[in-house]
Amino acid sequence: MPVLSSKFRMNRFMHGAFLREIDRLLGRLDDLDVGDPAQVAGFQLRWNFFTETLAAHHAAEDQYLWPVAERSADAEEQVVLRAMSAEHDALEESQQSADAQVSVLDERDSTQGIEVALRDLASLLAGHCLHEEHAGVPIVAKYMTQEDFDEFMASSRNLSDGDLILAWVCDGAPPEIVSGTWSMLPGPIRMMVRPRANRKYRRFVKECGF
Repeated sequence: MPVLSSKFRMNRFMHGAFLREIDRLLGRLDDLDVGDPAQVAGFQLRWNFFTETLAAHHAAEDQYLWPVAERSADAEEQVVLRAMSAEHDALEESQQSADAQVSVLDERDSTQGIEVALRDLASLLAGHCLHEEHAGVPIVAKYMTQEDFDEFMASSRNLSDGDLILAWVCDGAPPEIVSGTWSMLPGPIRMMVRPRANRKYRRFVKECGF
């Protein structure tokens, strides 16, 4: 039996978190002192968290969503699903371009080039998220079984920073997304994980400096 599109709400929550994180990084660039090693290291730490989380998110979709749906999709739907993968490739290329500049941030006189690269990435990501939510997810939901969906969700839970990611998704999110994120965990597990995850995220923010 196909899964309901509403079950992909965490996917939508992640998209919002990625877009907020790019805004957060861009905001930090406004007052970042590239001559301060601690500030540069904090920015790079947060950037690496963002890029690694984004790469893992897209890898899971490329492995567990598009190929599964494509086996049953009609020709028109397959065009959309292949576009999802192609957009991931374009995002990876844009991310790598920004990566190359962030990695030598301590050698630069200003953040101007990095800001341009991040804005390009933000534009691509916003367009992809909208396309995926409006066109890709309905196709996937039409053909995915519950077993397929469970495998996709399990891949996310197996991330080394899984609890940190939950707290990060909630940072700056509307109250309904915060409650929706934590409600996906069973009550007893939520009571244990949520305080620990929030503490871990606060330490991360402090280490990054923003």
